[in-house]
Amino acid sequence: YLQKKQMQAIAADFGYTNADNAKTQKYKCLVRLKKLFFAQYKNVE
Repeated sequence: YLQKKQMQAIAADFGYTNADNAKTQKYKCLVRLKKLFFAQYKNVE
């Protein structure tokens, strides 16, 4: 994703059945990353 790969290529690299599954996993990962970031940010203050 960050390397500007096609979603179909990312799906193949990670063993997902299609690009839609890769998009779903990307979204879930970004949500988890956002939660971790803001949890860490709250601990700093």
